[in-house]
Amino acid sequence: MIINGKELANSIKDSLAEQVAGLKEKYGRSPKLAVILVGDDPASAKYVHNKEVACVRVGIENLTCRLPAETTEEQVLAQVRALNSDPSVDGILVQLPLPRHISENHVIAAISPDKDVDGIAPGNVSRLWTERSAAIPGLSSAAPAFPVACTPAGCLRLLAQAGVDPDGKNAVVLGRSNIVGLPVAKLLLNAGATVTVCHSHTRNLPEITSKADILIAAIGKPRFVTADMVKPGAAVIDVGINVDPASGALCGDVDFDAVAAKAAVITPVPGGVGPMTIAMLMENTVGCYMRRVSQFEAARPQGFVLEHPAIDVADPVATAAWWCENLGFTVTMQKDDETHTTFMVDASGRVAIELYRARTQPKAPDYASMDPLTLHFGFISRDVDADVERLTRAGATLVKREKRPGFDGAMMRDPSGIAIQFVKREKSVLLK
Repeated sequence: MIINGKELANSIKDSLAEQVAGLKEKYGRSPKLAVILVGDDPASAKYVHNKEVACVRVGIENLTCRLPAETTEEQVLAQVRALNSDPSVDGILVQLPLPRHISENHVIAAISPDKDVDGIAPGNVSRLWTERSAAIPGLSSAAPAFPVACTPAGCLRLLAQAGVDPDGKNAVVLGRSNIVGLPVAKLLLNAGATVTVCHSHTRNLPEITSKADILIAAIGKPRFVTADMVKPGAAVIDVGINVDPASGALCGDVDFDAVAAKAAVITPVPGGVGPMTIAMLMENTVGCYMRRVSQFEAARPQGFVLEHPAIDVADPVATAAWWCENLGFTVTMQKDDETHTTFMVDASGRVAIELYRARTQPKAPDYASMDPLTLHFGFISRDVDADVERLTRAGATLVKREKRPGFDGAMMRDPSGIAIQFVKREKSVLLK
């Protein structure tokens, strides 16, 4: 059986397109993927183009940041940080490889784990290896708790499409890269397989691979896996994309014609794992978007200071930016319409705030003319004077400072006029 990865990938993208259309209607904007491409490597440019085409098909907004090859590492890191803090961006992908003068490890580590659609940032890799199970879209009823590396996730989806259950089977992974070999090995372990990872120092390789019920080839050597290395009836997933030195055509790590006659299940190159990698990238982008939305929705019913959580302000975007920078909030969603409705949660993830600009009013209410006690947010502070000084420098205004036996507090207004109260306590958390 030859698994048609292109057909499965198209089916996944069609399903995502329906989902994204509903998300845009419900939340006011589509998921957004930002891709950083450094240099003019033809292969990388082609991969990025394919991702742009997939985004259009699914309905995901795409932003490609093209940087010249001479871009410094610090400039790339600055671009990553800017995208991390951009509330309209749900997913970030840095196209690899990077020019030699730029550390891939440094750049990948700088990506926010919440926006790491490649699933290779240290935080997500750590979660993959420390959590017993990692839900993969389409293989579990549970929503993924974090992004899983795209190609390994695609390999598992291809096995599922062919009806191959890894539970109890012997699986061999050829290759130990951080992007494919190691994460696919962990996903197979999570699925109940007994996994052996082979590499360039492995001895008696054919003896090991010929016992595999599932063989994943990801070593980057054209037609390396021959028929004598494969167990009859095995499932063979070929991750490699190489140029055949004899014909100049694309080929995988597996000698396809010879192995296909022996294997029960096999993926072709091209048309196997490659299309699935991009489909999983689209799924990860939607997953990152949904987790940000869910974070706000889960927080909203709890711990809100006001009777009504929505606040009408003249500039929701600027107000949200101020609260994020000075009060430790995070923007989870921002609608791209005339209201600029912005959702934020505090550092604990329990307290939510909604800012918006009303369509029916020429301007937002004058909060500065209101009694601060009718509309305010309370914070516990370790050092009230220090917080007052810090926020004053950031543009807030002191309304009242009160210090008496048993009470040490201050009332301030942010640049929008919203009242903020600080009360001294040992622990710094947002009051409810």
